[in-house]
Amino acid sequence: MDATCSFSALLFVNARVLVVLTIVYSQGTWAFMSGPLLKYPTKPPEVSDDMESVVHVVDFCTLRFHPTTFTDQGTWNLEPGSRMFNRPLATWTSHFFFAETKRGRYSYGGDHKFLVYKDAEPPFSLLKENMSVAFDGLLRKMHQLCCEHYASLDTENLR
Repeated sequence: MDATCSFSALLFVNARVLVVLTIVYSQGTWAFMSGPLLKYPTKPPEVSDDMESVVHVVDFCTLRFHPTTFTDQGTWNLEPGSRMFNRPLATWTSHFFFAETKRGRYSYGGDHKFLVYKDAEPPFSLLKENMSVAFDGLLRKMHQLCCEHYASLDTENLR
């Protein structure tokens, strides 16, 4: 057997193992994983899960770097190491991005994402005085896309 055949066979074997691992365990940063992957950990990942992850990254960065309806002016842009924090924002981000329950060998989450995407209105918006109309429109359209996707999910078949 020449080196090319051996390398091709090795790639094929590794690709099969990767597919099996992906089906059993979804991989990614917990905070940015889609609600369906968090709620149903044995669900095979789909393109829609990756698209939703992009929405979560944009939302996270928006909440971090832009004044929104969650912004507490008294805690905006504090010095590093400050002990003050924005409790409403911290609570919301904790539930939406980081909530996790362990049962058996799986970790579950995503309940707050399912609640948020039942409503056509995003849970936060940019403050008017700092708002870019185009960016606000993008945030709203991404939220609506996730909302429509969640409405189309057949959750009975995901269990």
